[in-house]
Amino acid sequence: EVTDVTSIKVDTIPEGESEKLMLTSDQNLVDLSYLVRWNIKDLKLFRFRLADPEETVRQVAETAMRASIAEVTLNQALSGAGRGEVEQRVKERMQFLLDAYRAGVRVQGVEIKKADPPTKTIGAFQQVTAAQQDAERDRSNARAWAQQLLARAQGDAAAFDKVYDEYKLAPEVTK
Repeated sequence: EVTDVTSIKVDTIPEGESEKLMLTSDQNLVDLSYLVRWNIKDLKLFRFRLADPEETVRQVAETAMRASIAEVTLNQALSGAGRGEVEQRVKERMQFLLDAYRAGVRVQGVEIKKADPPTKTIGAFQQVTAAQQDAERDRSNARAWAQQLLARAQGDAAAFDKVYDEYKLAPEVTK
């Protein structure tokens, strides 16, 4: 049997448009979709060590992703900044597990395609985001009002100081 060991295989998890919900460290759910790129590094181990090596790669990928997502908060999982770190952790975990299984597989990379709140909670998630934006707008308005009030008070104090200085020069005339 001839097997191509040079090409890189790509698995999309989950297949199709189904949801793949995972729990974050702050006890929130995130719907993830990701790609795993891998190739065969040892054909003998790949063929004869595991009953279904391709399914093993998929299961190891899911295990590593769940463990890595459980270490980050929802905001880190949703933002681009936290994704690179999660992808690297997943790759390292996968390679460690696959090497422990002696699967003959080399993980080339992991890429998170989609990280969204669960479909059933998107409306609530959008309401929370809108409320946070409203709160930030209100804080900005309050800061602006406070600065205007402070400027007016400083102006009044400066005007009073000028009158007081003139009063000190000639108190009888000013009276």
